[in-house]
Amino acid sequence: MKKVTCLLAGSFLAPTLAISGGAERTALPTAFMFETGGYAEFTYSNRNYDVTDNMFAPTSSMAGDVSGASMSVKFDVNETIAVGIAQYNQAGISLNYQGAGSQIPGFNAVGPMVD
Repeated sequence: MKKVTCLLAGSFLAPTLAISGGAERTALPTAFMFETGGYAEFTYSNRNYDVTDNMFAPTSSMAGDVSGASMSVKFDVNETIAVGIAQYNQAGISLNYQGAGSQIPGFNAVGPMVD
């Protein structure tokens, strides 16, 4: 019984640990729904990363810069019902180890690239 309990606990915890890092570019905008009356907003964000290490990317960042825009609109149907629409870029990964100065032979030219 103890083995079954450990197996069940592990099967529930393993996926949680796997997705805990995340690749969120912009968060889901929800604050606009709590504004009074009609409301609209436009947001632009830009993140410049500098992620290096000693082995795989010692000379330049392996994480690409990320920019994004989001738009939110809300209007009141009546005193108790409001309708809102949000457009945003939630997730994405921009990794490029190619040309980052890796000391591993061949890795600098053909290392992983995810865009």
